[in-house]
Amino acid sequence: MRPFEIVLLVLGIVIALNIFMILLLSTVLYVIVLVRTNKKKWSRENVEIIDDTQQFIYDEGDRWFERYGSLREDVSIVSDGFRLAGEYYDLGFDTAVIIVPGRMETVRYTHYYAEPWRKAGVNILLIDNRSHGRSEGTFNALGFKEYRDILKWAEFLHEERGNLKVVLYGLCIGSQTCLFAATAKNCPDYVTALAVDGLFGRFGDSFKIHIEERKHKTFPVYQLTMLIERIMTGARPMTDGPFRRIKEMKKPILFLHSRKDQYSLAPITAQMYEDCPSEKKEIVWFDEGQHSRIRLKNQERYDAVIADWTARIVAPAKKMLEK
Repeated sequence: MRPFEIVLLVLGIVIALNIFMILLLSTVLYVIVLVRTNKKKWSRENVEIIDDTQQFIYDEGDRWFERYGSLREDVSIVSDGFRLAGEYYDLGFDTAVIIVPGRMETVRYTHYYAEPWRKAGVNILLIDNRSHGRSEGTFNALGFKEYRDILKWAEFLHEERGNLKVVLYGLCIGSQTCLFAATAKNCPDYVTALAVDGLFGRFGDSFKIHIEERKHKTFPVYQLTMLIERIMTGARPMTDGPFRRIKEMKKPILFLHSRKDQYSLAPITAQMYEDCPSEKKEIVWFDEGQHSRIRLKNQERYDAVIADWTARIVAPAKKMLEK
């Protein structure tokens, strides 16, 4: 073998190994971030606490459950062949809210976010998204498929629990899921309004910020990870998302957003608000607060905003007692 042929062979091996390592790294990242590999991962009980604010949310949520857990009804539905789990709290109203958590979070996380809606005077449904908590599923489709689950839950609340109106309330990716549901062609009229906390323009952009935050290079791992997600679930996190779907939003919508949100940047949210055609759209800015954790720094105002908006826009009422 001639010297230049040896050089080309070695170079080819090096390139092939680099490609293999990039593909391997992208696949591992995808599995870590978006695939439930065992029942303990993203479960209600096996919570991975990453900071003090998350610990506070769980502690306060557990205390809320101690106060109101006696009102809980464990409920389930089947959507796309998956058995999904939730907790329903019938507080005696004709309206219910579905609280939809973000990636990795479950019913237990949303106990903390149930309180402003209890104060607002609506029934409350807390859910484990598919592939989370006690719900079945393996892959996180980032709302591109889960929105159908939200519509099924709304149908359950309306048809089986007698709620005349259903409000959707999402946190982080839960906001995207709720927006997809609210703008779906088959979204029923009894889904009357939407509130979003930490709504981003595209998941891909938010995910890229997470990678950069850890001082890692994004190319080509970011692009390959999003491509794997497209292949596995059909989601389009780089080319589709709230920035596009918001233009189809006709129902009343409340944006709750922090100016310091590091993953859902304020200018993008402001543009989505402008692009939204709803005649009943409102945006409330908060000067402090992490991404989808605004309530921690602004609890009194946050709860008051939800109560006021619910009273004016949703107008829930006490159920009529059966004679």
